[in-house]
Amino acid sequence: MIPSKLKKILIIVSIILTIIVTIFIIYFLFFRSGDDNNINSTINSPVEDNNNDKKASILIEDEILDYTISPSNEITYYKKSNGHTYTTNNQGSTPKLISDFNLNNLYKVEWAPSKPFVLINLDSKFSVYNYIEKKSFPFPNDIFEVGFLSNNKIYYVIKNDIDLYDIVVSNEDGSNKTPIMVMMTDKVLLDSVPLTTNISQILSPPSAFRESPLRIIDTIQKTASSILEPKYGLNVSWSPTGENGIITYSSEKGGKTMYMSLIDNKGVEQISFKPIGTIAEKITWSRDGNIVYFTQPLVPNNKVMPDDYYDNKVGKFYEALYKIDLTSFKVEILSKNIGLVDSRDLKLSASGKEIFFINKNDNKLYKYSIE
Repeated sequence: MIPSKLKKILIIVSIILTIIVTIFIIYFLFFRSGDDNNINSTINSPVEDNNNDKKASILIEDEILDYTISPSNEITYYKKSNGHTYTTNNQGSTPKLISDFNLNNLYKVEWAPSKPFVLINLDSKFSVYNYIEKKSFPFPNDIFEVGFLSNNKIYYVIKNDIDLYDIVVSNEDGSNKTPIMVMMTDKVLLDSVPLTTNISQILSPPSAFRESPLRIIDTIQKTASSILEPKYGLNVSWSPTGENGIITYSSEKGGKTMYMSLIDNKGVEQISFKPIGTIAEKITWSRDGNIVYFTQPLVPNNKVMPDDYYDNKVGKFYEALYKIDLTSFKVEILSKNIGLVDSRDLKLSASGKEIFFINKNDNKLYKYSIE
């Protein structure tokens, strides 16, 4: 027979254990399972590379405007001072002059995806140049937001007779102009979606004080649809396959932190990469769309992002370099500090072993060796 005092103790212990087990079961069922079923969950802390403060180095000493990299790692670029065109290799050997035609006040250069055409903004006037036939095709003087579709056609925005704005698609030489749709404002950012004839649209410039939806414009059907709920400071970088994109956005209204998420081409968020983030212009992809590299501006935590970046209110800053494997969602810090740079136009070499970018601080081309 169990003494009454011991019996009371056993009852109390049993009650306490029952309560603990009940709390554990409730936590596991309602909290942990909720996290496991949420595909828009955050990632684990990034894994640091052993060489985590490796710097980028200057590859081309000239100030350049824009560049492209061929499958054989040949780099073609325009010299900023006079618009002369050069090529070099990924080791930065002595540049070879391709064209000494003077293009003063050159502002923008964009190469067609698969034809020998280049889009040029010279003195705020757009034209397309066929660098094989050496022919130039001017576009109307009052157009803006110009770019190539994946089929090498040109899209642009132009003000119409009733003070609204038309999106127009034409051939590379400006012929066969086809109005796609009318917009109420010209304050938009347009970007072609790779391997499609679609254009994505967000409000311009991205702002932490203004929400923007992500819209997809079908240039064949001449329709537009919103595929993502509005977010503050929204922008997007599409993968080379057009199947996915990385959206970048402010942490909240007036937020001081940038977040980023993976979406599919229907706008469905697959995973959030909080707490890390950057702006869309600092993202580049592997050719198969499985690897993402991005630089992250290391700016003071009292700055409103991305507004203060676009308004040049963050001063000089260092940048970190990250890698994300989208097959495993593993995040690596390749370098905590690649230098006092403001990277743009990031590109990956054909071998995938080097990242190139133009430093906005000095307009020179830099290289970072991944291996």
